[in-house]
Amino acid sequence: MVEVSGGNYLDEATSVSTALSAPMRVVINANGGSVTGVVTPLTTLAYTYAFGTTGTPTSTAYNTVATNLATQLQIPGVNIATTAPVVTGTVNDYGRLLAGISTYLQLNSVSLQSLISTALDEVDSAQFSVAFTTAYNTANPDHTLTFTFDGSKLNVSGTGVGGGSGTCGVNVQGTLTVGGNSVPLNLNYCINGIAADSCTSGNSSLSQALSGQSGLAGAANLNYAYSPTCVANPDFTINLN
Repeated sequence: MVEVSGGNYLDEATSVSTALSAPMRVVINANGGSVTGVVTPLTTLAYTYAFGTTGTPTSTAYNTVATNLATQLQIPGVNIATTAPVVTGTVNDYGRLLAGISTYLQLNSVSLQSLISTALDEVDSAQFSVAFTTAYNTANPDHTLTFTFDGSKLNVSGTGVGGGSGTCGVNVQGTLTVGGNSVPLNLNYCINGIAADSCTSGNSSLSQALSGQSGLAGAANLNYAYSPTCVANPDFTINLN
């Protein structure tokens, strides 16, 4: 998870340098390498719907919500976490949406903090759809659209530690030195309660659950293998709650 706070940004509707009034977030999966991500009100909205204020971020859950959000905002196929919005010159559809968001804040006297930190229910979503359609078309008079937004359809079950529907079998192999002697280490874990379909090395919930293994006295050269199913009779079962 990347969080940006402070500094200034170019207001997409007014083209005026504006102080960032609320932290914004995005979740990207680096997998040990380098990756480019962008942080916008839309990436932060996706974070809010996926995890609220207490959920543990996972890239799988975040990508599911971000994809759904992009579709509802009529930019299907656009990865809002990695696609750069163009807001000046020849703008792209992502840039038009951000101009619409900025205009929505101005026309409705809504703060950025309130917008990006509130998950809308079905009733509030209907009101937002009308107001955002007006704001978007005001900001983009040559590219008018009508939006039907439903925040209640963005919620994804099992997005945090505990309460998730996913299971992950993790095999840990390495060596363990005891009394000067090195012996093979081969342990099987079964971890329940993670986000569905998130049994990967990039899942922070799994990393937290297994963090004690790397601190096992004498353990070295540990390798982890992940499977969406658990072996029969695992050495350890961890239920996240």
